[in-house]
Amino acid sequence: MLDYGCGPGRIARLLAQEGYVVRGIDPSEMMIAEAGSQPLDGLRVDFEVNKSNGEDLASESLSAIICSSVIEFVPDAVTLLRNLNRALQADGVLILTYANKWSIWRAYSALRHGRSLRHLDAQHNVWSFRDARTMLIHAKFEISSGPVFFDAAPFDKRPNLRFLSSHPLVGILGLVTARKRQATVK
Repeated sequence: MLDYGCGPGRIARLLAQEGYVVRGIDPSEMMIAEAGSQPLDGLRVDFEVNKSNGEDLASESLSAIICSSVIEFVPDAVTLLRNLNRALQADGVLILTYANKWSIWRAYSALRHGRSLRHLDAQHNVWSFRDARTMLIHAKFEISSGPVFFDAAPFDKRPNLRFLSSHPLVGILGLVTARKRQATVK
C-alpha cells in the first residue's frame, strides 16, 4: 500500500498497525524526518523523500493508494492520477480526498483568516464532486464509493454538531474511493 504525500506519516503508521505493508512518500524532507521519528518498532512501514508526480511508481505494483490532502496542491492532477492508476494492480483501490469547492466553512475560514491561511493560496485544485469525478474518469478510474465530506474542525469537536461536517456544503474535504476502469470486452 502506498501513502502518496504521507506528510508526518500518521495515516501510514495507523495502516501498518492494522497489518498492512505501507510505503509512505512525500516531497518534504522535514515531513519524512517527522514520519521516521514515530514509534515504528515491528511495523512494516517505510518512508522516503520522493518529489515525483508518480512517474517512478512501478506499474501494477500496488494493491491500494491513499492520496489524502495532496491532490489540491499538485499542479498537474490528471497526470498524477494517471500515474497512480498505472501503479495500481487490476483490483487495486485509490482512496482520494480533495478540497471541497462548495464548503461554506472553507469560504468562511478564508474570509476570517485571509492571508494567514497560506495553504489556501497553494491549492491548485479545489473541486466539486463533479470535478473530482471528471478528473478520475480522465485518469481511467471509476468511482466505487463517495463522496463523503468531513473536516470542519469546530463542528467535529462538538458531538451534537459533528453531523454538520459531513454535509456537502460544510465539510472541507471530500473523500472518494475509486478503482481502475476495467476494459470492456466487445
